[in-house]
Amino acid sequence: MSIVDSSSIPGAPDRGGNKVQLLAQGRNPFPLTGILEPLTHSSQSGAAGQMVGPDYMGGVTFPFTPTMQIGHQANYGTYDATHTAYSPNYYINTPSPSISITANFASNDLEEAAYTAAAIQFFKSCTKPDYGMAAKLRATAGTPPPILILRAYGKNTLHAESTPVIIRSFNYTMQEDVNYVEGDFGVLPTMLVMSLELSVQLSPNRVRKTFDLHKFASGKQMGGFM
Repeated sequence: MSIVDSSSIPGAPDRGGNKVQLLAQGRNPFPLTGILEPLTHSSQSGAAGQMVGPDYMGGVTFPFTPTMQIGHQANYGTYDATHTAYSPNYYINTPSPSISITANFASNDLEEAAYTAAAIQFFKSCTKPDYGMAAKLRATAGTPPPILILRAYGKNTLHAESTPVIIRSFNYTMQEDVNYVEGDFGVLPTMLVMSLELSVQLSPNRVRKTFDLHKFASGKQMGGFM
């Protein structure tokens, strides 16, 4: 197994203000057990330095500062007036912001590899509903994939502070030019790249009751808006 020099990885480890986390709330539809155990609240300490706080079951703290692309847009229609230039537009709505994350995960030892495996399984599980006969016996059939909480770059309303999000897609790359490590979790490369597409998921009632454009524009809007 080759050792990956963490200092050469873009966004090298940052345990301070650049920390980015995707956290499971208490009503998460699946427990963080088995392969997911490294993500639990009680395990989020030590070498990873990933205390997630008592309000969450646990979740993924990205071991290296990831690349994040955050998109905002407004939807407009166009008045198709005959024989005119510069057709006027009319406002329709503003979709939820989109967030793209590309992150590196190193597996220099079995502990790091177990955490990488847990992150993969967690993200995959967060795209699945509670479905099938087992869900029927639990009386949870039809439960949609969970809403996670995104915390990025510390206490910072400029980007994302405790913002509820859903995972629209998850991809990871098993590279051919690195060594692999094997453990109880399976086989993983010593360096792995994951990418996620997220969308902000705020309830209409919450937006109607709490959103204030004046506070948002002044940087004082708290509570998950971005």
